[in-house]
Amino acid sequence: MKRILLLAFILFTIAGCNSSHYVISTQLPVPVYEKPISPGPGYVWIDGDWKVEDGNYIWHEGHWRKPKVHKVWHPGYWQSTTNGWYWQPGRWQ
Repeated sequence: MKRILLLAFILFTIAGCNSSHYVISTQLPVPVYEKPISPGPGYVWIDGDWKVEDGNYIWHEGHWRKPKVHKVWHPGYWQSTTNGWYWQPGRWQ
């Protein structure tokens, strides 16, 4: 029975991977942390992001950055699918 459950978990994990998204069964909570003071005028706060590393979502804290010319930062968010959830990373638009 344990082997069947392990195999089912592995197959579910592999099925959740594709070239653009890594799907998990539940969305992860955003860690609470203190945003540092801006380094100066004209900086934009870039929210933290979940990144897939070695098959796991790892949280990377936010940071200040000078904005790209004529672009606005859109923060990342959890996207629901029929198979579970995946993190849609933040981006400049």
